[in-house]
Amino acid sequence: MTVRAALTLALALFATPAAAQDTPAPPPPLLNAMFSDHAVLQRGQPVRVWGNAAPRARVTVTLASARRVVRADSAGAWSATLPAMSAGGPYELTARTPGASQTASDVMVGDVYLCSGQSNIEFSVRGALNGAFEASRANDTNIRHMRIEQRAIGEPQTNFANAPPWQVASPETVPGFSAACYFMARELRRTIDVPMGLVTSAWGGSNIRAWVSQPTLRTVGQWNQALDMLALHQRDPLAGEAAWGEMAEAVVRAQLLGVRPALASGSRRELDRRRAERHLGRR
Repeated sequence: MTVRAALTLALALFATPAAAQDTPAPPPPLLNAMFSDHAVLQRGQPVRVWGNAAPRARVTVTLASARRVVRADSAGAWSATLPAMSAGGPYELTARTPGASQTASDVMVGDVYLCSGQSNIEFSVRGALNGAFEASRANDTNIRHMRIEQRAIGEPQTNFANAPPWQVASPETVPGFSAACYFMARELRRTIDVPMGLVTSAWGGSNIRAWVSQPTLRTVGQWNQALDMLALHQRDPLAGEAAWGEMAEAVVRAQLLGVRPALASGSRRELDRRRAERHLGRR
């Protein structure tokens, strides 16, 4: 290979990433990931749809014959409420601005269930008794499922890091459905002839506190110290980890010293004082 050829090849190799970096990132979807192909919307009540657009953009939302026009806020967030609809479909749900448009196809209106909890809800059809056989019979396209990704985050989110798809029930997709959720919907469909949308947000072994909002937990009063540390971690991760380490150390010391659990979150000085009192017989 000549020097000129080698130089040309090197420039080509190094130019490709640079060109990719100069390419502007595509705009975010107008519709929130909840509103994608094969979605199910709740029947019999107003349908709230939301997403993101350019700041202050005019957004037109249509579903079947319904149409609403709203304006995004200064951050680009928008929300529109469409009138209640009876069960049916398929429909197209479209959000449009002067510079962009997005359509979700094969959208149904029926009953939507949030399947949330621990491992009993997370457990999939593929692991169930006769799971392969049950999946092979899954031919009801009016059952749709969305599984929310498991991510530990310290504050509520308005969108997904990785958009979860709606999946139509079939022998290929049902093995990944929540078993409890799928079998419930299959039985309901025997007597309730409407589309069923199943949203699984479950995490095996998770504590109930992780599913409760911070303001609600603060009304209990028992978890304020942990909530303060979580808030600190959101502002300053290193400081939050240090505070958590100090509390964990206090818990271990309390267990070693036989201090009552109520004192486990106390200061080191308090624990040392209790230990001294025990040795002096002043309990």
